[in-house]
Amino acid sequence: MNIIKTANTVLKKQRLTAALSCTIPLCLTPICVIAEYLILIYLFPAANAYVKLAITGVILLLNLLILRPVSLGKKNWFLKLYTKADGSVLNIFHFYESFGLFCSAAALWLLKRVYIAAICLIVFVPSIIMFRYFSSLALPYGVFLSILTFITGFLLVLKSLTSLFLCDYLLISECQNPFKAFYFSLVKMRRHRTELIMLILKFWWRIFSCIFIFPLFHTVPLFCQSMAVFADKIITSASDQKSSVPPKFLHYQKNL
Repeated sequence: MNIIKTANTVLKKQRLTAALSCTIPLCLTPICVIAEYLILIYLFPAANAYVKLAITGVILLLNLLILRPVSLGKKNWFLKLYTKADGSVLNIFHFYESFGLFCSAAALWLLKRVYIAAICLIVFVPSIIMFRYFSSLALPYGVFLSILTFITGFLLVLKSLTSLFLCDYLLISECQNPFKAFYFSLVKMRRHRTELIMLILKFWWRIFSCIFIFPLFHTVPLFCQSMAVFADKIITSASDQKSSVPPKFLHYQKNL
């Protein structure tokens, strides 16, 4: 299955709508931030620096939580376009349809960020401490070891990011709660990390061409659609394998 070719075929008559679905999340964030800063200046003109800093942090957190469902809705649009041939722009705002969907999107975002932050803390802090310690002692081998530890940590973080690839798509396609989507993404991506990295690398020359404005409207939608096609391929293959298992075995598996 040629994923990029399939994605190109799916987008054939939806180029403009696809570009719009990618542009909306990008435009909403700066608009909301600017509007909230203007309100901040108007309501708290004489506030000290600490109060403004605290309010700024709250504003950024609210933006991430409120606008996160729009970013997730973009993936929903591309997945629905492929699986149901539904190209309605309203699919971008799918996670605003109910409070439960909104909470699921926000909870998944927080869960992923906490997971990545914990891995970065475990991996990078020791390497930074090692680097500072060995540098102060002028030990070249120790510095080399700390740099090697840092590179290993970077690869571990990259592995973790690829493991979380399916989270959003599982939440969209199978309506799972965020914790199940998070767990099953870690499980299902074990065999598909290399495929995902190779698929992303195939876009390197297209991404490089985005230094010009017009290819941006072709490359970004094609990349998003390719990711949706790849995610659906993994989810579908996993469902097919599950359906091929004898019902008796599934019954025993549930009772474990």
